[in-house]
Amino acid sequence: MNVVSYVVGAIIAVLLSLLGIEKAKNARQKKVIEKQDEQIKVAEKTVAIKEIEIEVVKDTTEKVTEVKQKTAKKEKEIEKAEDDKEIIDIANSLIDDFNKL
Repeated sequence: MNVVSYVVGAIIAVLLSLLGIEKAKNARQKKVIEKQDEQIKVAEKTVAIKEIEIEVVKDTTEKVTEVKQKTAKKEKEIEKAEDDKEIIDIANSLIDDFNKL
């Protein structure tokens, strides 16, 4: 009878130790998953910021191209201008266009 109770006690002790080990593994895995979730959130925010950055760069590039085209047009108008007043008016409109950006 004593041998049986020792064997049963030993089996229960082994099972409880295995349960403790599994509990510790699960706790570690949970921490790893939480860290990965945080990393995913940071990555998603980074992607969103990069997308906005790309849009801003595209818009800026379009505006710069537009300004260059207007500037080229105004330079041709200045070359065709006949007096200083026309040149000043064209230059002022060019500066005004630039300031509107």
